[in-house]
Amino acid sequence: MAPHIFVETNWLFAYAAPAHHQVPAAAELLDRARRGEFTVHMPNICLGEARQAILTKCQPGHEANALRRFLTWGLPAGHVT
Repeated sequence: MAPHIFVETNWLFAYAAPAHHQVPAAAELLDRARRGEFTVHMPNICLGEARQAILTKCQPGHEANALRRFLTWGLPAGHVT
């Protein structure tokens, strides 16, 4: 009998977010489960929570604005050439 692994929203976010936010270890965990090393369990609420987190944290506009703020600070300070 395979062991059981319980995951939560952070794992789903790490697996399902856009590529530049993904964590390779999250995909490896799912691959191992598919190979039958263990069974993964996730509460249903994680689906809605991860969806909301991806929609709010991974919007291109938000990320572009963060980069703009960094450049606005970094260029005059000489941290970026």
